Amino acid sequence: MIYSVNEINKKLKNEGIENMIASAEAYHVAQFSELIGNINASHKDIGDFVGAIFVTGPSASGKTIFSNRLATLLKKEGYNASVISIDDYYRDRDEIHRMQIESGIVSPDATQFDYETIDAFDVQFFRTQMKQYLDGESIRLPLYNFNTGYREESNRILKREKNSVLIVEGIQAMNPVLGGGLGFSKELNIYISPFNSYVNESGKVILDTKQVRFLRRGVRDIVQRGTHISKNIEMWKAVRAGEEKYIKPMKQYADFFFNSSLEYEVMFYRSRLDEILENIDDNTREKLMAVVDIDVLRSFPAVRKIDAPDDSIFSEFYVG
Repeated sequence: MIYSVNEINKKLKNEGIENMIASAEAYHVAQFSELIGNINASHKDIGDFVGAIFVTGPSASGKTIFSNRLATLLKKEGYNASVISIDDYYRDRDEIHRMQIESGIVSPDATQFDYETIDAFDVQFFRTQMKQYLDGESIRLPLYNFNTGYREESNRILKREKNSVLIVEGIQAMNPVLGGGLGFSKELNIYISPFNSYVNESGKVILDTKQVRFLRRGVRDIVQRGTHISKNIEMWKAVRAGEEKYIKPMKQYADFFFNSSLEYEVMFYRSRLDEILENIDDNTREKLMAVVDIDVLRSFPAVRKIDAPDDSIFSEFYVG
């Protein structure tokens, strides 16, 4: 599916932003309804079961809020749904560094390390906890502290209940090394990403899905994480390389693809453009242009206030 910048301008003028939001969100509701129907169909003949749903996708696809929204919907269907993040099973940062130096992946004086490889995660600890969970034991979930780089114990205790569904989200969630052969009654792999691009009047793609995800990530991180846009520009090449190496291959295992595109979101990113440009130097501006064409972004209308539903995937990237 594609979005036309001319159609967006026309819709905004003729229908208003509220109707555009409602239409885009209805598309997501339809996808969730289809997904819930698939889950119900696969579990209809099972009484007391414990299922697992593994959710992955590239950076800024909406994995976290998607997983939480799915859990809420499943609870309404009578499931005991819980969400856990693979990020919480990271090895301690200094251990990751040591392992990669000792294996020769990086040099002893390296400052850049690979945090997306499966080896950066404590796979054995994850699998041990999952087996304990399946055996009916209570497990205390870990919590990774990204400020200190160390894994800590959380206050969250998880124990399987009747008709439990565990939603596991993260960049390596669908990797068979992590979750293969654990013994869940049913398993479902979901790949989420924005799949829609934006085209000009001649049909040429002027904003692709990778650029949309960069805008999602950049705008969100400026406000929510205090990350300057220059940092995201600097990281983007490595992020993309990691996606090609680790995430794209996971598509082959997907049972369901969820399109997290939202036609209206680019208008919000356009509204933040001038603010971003005011806070960068010429060198950073040039680097930004190599990722997203500023003039192309200016061709979209700017809408700063977006009243999307609270559970919208867009809420993960909206900063008013």
